[in-house]
Amino acid sequence: MTDSIQTSLEDEEFLALLSIKYHKSRTRFFEGLSRWSNFVSLLASSAAVVSIVSPNSSEGLYLAGFVAAVQAATLVVQPSVLARRHAELAARHSEVERRVSRVATAEELKDLQRLRSEIEQDEPAEKWWLGLKMHNEILLYQRGRNASLYRIPLLQRGVLSQFWDISEKKAVRVATEAKPSNSSEFPAE
Repeated sequence: MTDSIQTSLEDEEFLALLSIKYHKSRTRFFEGLSRWSNFVSLLASSAAVVSIVSPNSSEGLYLAGFVAAVQAATLVVQPSVLARRHAELAARHSEVERRVSRVATAEELKDLQRLRSEIEQDEPAEKWWLGLKMHNEILLYQRGRNASLYRIPLLQRGVLSQFWDISEKKAVRVATEAKPSNSSEFPAE
């Protein structure tokens, strides 16, 4: 196996790990969103019924309206469907990761790259900062303190990265303590 094939295989493995981590993160997010919307609906529904049954109470109407709004949002967003979709994509990328170790020729590498490309065509639009966050986590795991990470804006570090990309898409690589500081920009898209 040539050095260029080995380098390409390492890249393919990293991309597969990145995709798996990204889609598992999205799966957990949408499963949690589904559970919370069901919990809120059930709780508010129970409170609405109690309020409607009790005399001289208008809170029941408000709670019933709230339940309807939560259920409508859940029906439109369909978090459980999105969770399954991301779980399936993670499983498909896991297959790419498993196949990396069996590649020995340039033709097998092209087949692997073609498979990854086909999977990526089925993916929804990426949450860019979330992808970069997953990139940093994999580098930390693989290289530890020697990892050169990207600085992620404060608003994009937490749950907001699951909803939308707020900040300008300009990431700056920052060195950790074990490496000299040499910053470079990550391509915007």
